[in-house]
Amino acid sequence: MKDFLVKFSLLLACFFAHQTLNAQCDVKSEVNPTGVFIETTKKEIIYFNNLYSIYSQVKHDGDNFFLVIRVNPMVKKEKYTGTMNIILENKDSVNLIFYDVKTRSKDTSISLFYKIESDQINELIKNKVSQIVMDFDQVEKTFILELHQDVIKNQIKCLMKEEEEKEKGKE
Repeated sequence: MKDFLVKFSLLLACFFAHQTLNAQCDVKSEVNPTGVFIETTKKEIIYFNNLYSIYSQVKHDGDNFFLVIRVNPMVKKEKYTGTMNIILENKDSVNLIFYDVKTRSKDTSISLFYKIESDQINELIKNKVSQIVMDFDQVEKTFILELHQDVIKNQIKCLMKEEEEKEKGKE
């Protein structure tokens, strides 16, 4: 009887672990205002302190991947430009070029979109992110990720897995 309970407990633990891993890959579909179908991950926190909260989200429009960084609070300005430098755990860096911005009225958060080039995808899915360096009003801010270093990597992997499953379904 003890042997049965141990095996049953192990099986139950594996089941819940599998469910938890699948829950982390929460991909949703949306249509943007121009009618383009987009796959998107849920926003997940990657950094916080007493001044800032930063969330990441990855979007895929069928052709391109985009990293969306939501910063709260952030002062809105007329024009956004520049790059975001991501320092990986292996000390390599990935420079993402600013693509677009989304602001909300009466809100201090801002969502900055950065296009991920195809050659950068492999670097981002192989390594955790240790730092993010962003340009805030001509001042470079460095955010050191301690707890959530694998979020961006996992978000990209989720969207890639979703694309692979769609391709298999077409065959």
